[in-house]
Amino acid sequence: MSRFGWTSQYEAERQIGFSTFEMQLDLADPPRSGTLIDTQARLAHIGRSSVHIVHQILDPVTGQTFATMHQLGVHLDKVARRPSAIADHIKESASASMLAPS
Repeated sequence: MSRFGWTSQYEAERQIGFSTFEMQLDLADPPRSGTLIDTQARLAHIGRSSVHIVHQILDPVTGQTFATMHQLGVHLDKVARRPSAIADHIKESASASMLAPS
């Protein structure tokens, strides 16, 4: 998220955070001992206040997926304790690279 401007400084200055409200985990066959793995995360969707991130654990040689996790959350106003609109500069930056496979 910091790649798009959603940094710890951004959160501190605006008193916001990221609140995960749902995780969906799909586990495939685990890697064999000694198998190198690669972890990847990419933005799948960004809405007015919501974010969908897809995390994967892969075999970098074969491309086999060992696990996929969908993380859904909101841009949370810590003072109001409610979702709030994501800043335009973050949405614009994220939208420019969203949905591109890693």
